Amino acid sequence: MKSLALPTASDRYMCSWLFGRNTDLIFFFLPVLYGVMLFALAQAVSFDTNPLIFLLALDAFGAGPLHLGPTLFVYLDKKNRNYWKSANTRRLIFFLGPALVILMSVLLNVYATWLGQLVALTWSIQHIVQQNCGILLLYHDKSNGEAVVDRKVEMRSQQIPAVVFSLFYFYRLYLTSFDSIYWKVFFGGLAVIAVYSVARYLWELWKQVRAGALINIPAFAFWFVSVISFMPFAFFGKHYGDAILIPVTIHWCQYLGLNFNLVKNKYKDENQIGNLPAISAVPLFLLACLSVLGVWYVCKFGSVFLGGGLIPSILGGVVMGLSNTHFMLDAFLWRFRDSFVRDSTLPYLMNYRRKAQAAA
Repeated sequence: MKSLALPTASDRYMCSWLFGRNTDLIFFFLPVLYGVMLFALAQAVSFDTNPLIFLLALDAFGAGPLHLGPTLFVYLDKKNRNYWKSANTRRLIFFLGPALVILMSVLLNVYATWLGQLVALTWSIQHIVQQNCGILLLYHDKSNGEAVVDRKVEMRSQQIPAVVFSLFYFYRLYLTSFDSIYWKVFFGGLAVIAVYSVARYLWELWKQVRAGALINIPAFAFWFVSVISFMPFAFFGKHYGDAILIPVTIHWCQYLGLNFNLVKNKYKDENQIGNLPAISAVPLFLLACLSVLGVWYVCKFGSVFLGGGLIPSILGGVVMGLSNTHFMLDAFLWRFRDSFVRDSTLPYLMNYRRKAQAAA
């Protein structure tokens, strides 16, 4: 447990990992390199020369559809289902909501493809940024003296650069024909705001360190990855699929790691294991992920290789709908101000840290 040893008063740094050093590196930091490798592969091949490898690269060889699996898995827990049935709003969100989202996604893809894609793109960016903000909050360990900046300042330091990079992506791919001094002034102003948000975070952090608080190296590294993760989206790639590849690959791997460790820890609890069907939690989790993977690729390959027409458009809408459903449900599945979500999730995410601190 050396990676979580309590820091001494003379230290300026600490290492408080979320799930342990190796696990965190595999799921939260090494995916940066994986994303870069996938981007390089997507540039080396093309849909015309090797369509299968190209499509698989854009989905991180299955990580994309696999990361939708945890959204299905939560429905297998009867305690979750009973809670969702206990109020009309939750019944609407968790039982009727997914069908409506998929239906609307299909209709948009058939009748207004550009609008459906814009909705999915905007929603995905918001979803990725909010996950980054949420994981960073989990990383903080203020009880052991970590310097923790005000939540609003911290979130803005991640959100504003993501928005600026995303807007520049739209400009680079779709608006360069309207190039003028006004665009340069516009993006110059946005860049100043983004730099200010990051500088303010760093200044607030440094003030706390000067006052004796400690920099948590894993948390700071995660913040840095979060801030720059959309930079490739702004400047690289020939279309949406490869431009967004690096940030979404990071996101997919982080989400799989977060949920895998949650499931592994939660269903060791005798009070929780009985809420699942009579099968071990981890194999059931993997089965849920593989089931979504299968549906995803049947629809994805059907929408691509069947040519034009209504059926491929419907299948493409289902693919889009699965992602949109995940975005919608995730906003409620991780809403910690809901006491049920907080009590049934947060203790199991903090499991490693509590054990490490108890052993220190």
